[in-house]
Amino acid sequence: MSDISAKTSIRMRSYLVRIVRFSILGASSVFMLFVLACSDDDSGKPAATNTAAAVAVPTDVQAVIAAIQSGDAPAIRKLLAFQDFKCTKELGAGGPPKCAAGESDGTVVRVFQFIGCEPDWRREATVDAAVADIVAIKQLVRYAVFVPPASGYLLSGHQYVALLDGKDTRVPPVPHGVAVAVDIGRISAVALTCGAGDGAKTQLPQGQTSFLVAPP
Repeated sequence: MSDISAKTSIRMRSYLVRIVRFSILGASSVFMLFVLACSDDDSGKPAATNTAAAVAVPTDVQAVIAAIQSGDAPAIRKLLAFQDFKCTKELGAGGPPKCAAGESDGTVVRVFQFIGCEPDWRREATVDAAVADIVAIKQLVRYAVFVPPASGYLLSGHQYVALLDGKDTRVPPVPHGVAVAVDIGRISAVALTCGAGDGAKTQLPQGQTSFLVAPP
């Protein structure tokens, strides 16, 4: 082999060695960047995951929340889901809907559950006043969304409950919470806080730990 060929061969080997070294260094750098990206700080600990935020709120629940926040009374009215219940002539707050004049005990009536300071059932002819009470609460922000417990809660038995915080614009303006029960994209019931200054946090079920949207 000539001196020229030998020198050429040495140069080629040296060049290949440098290529391999750079390749190894490049791979190491990419690996380090990957490790850093997967840690929340220089300690290398895995980044924390907000499991509550990772659960998507169904689009039909989002649509109901948006309608309530809009303050659009006709839009809210269209989303109300009336239910058939047997009325009662028994006196006192709570229980089944009350029979109107001329209705016998056990007559099936169509009503919407609206809860203020007392549980109430509104018929189609009187539900607009309930919608007006909802629309009077402005600056509504989403507070929490969850699947309610099966029993023992104000709105038990529904598919989802959304809590919203706002301010009653009537004099005097005070914080107000709105709890909305949602079933198959319709508003099945609404509960408003009763006390002056009570917000949505007072409407959380006791011991509730599972949320689609956790309270702040």
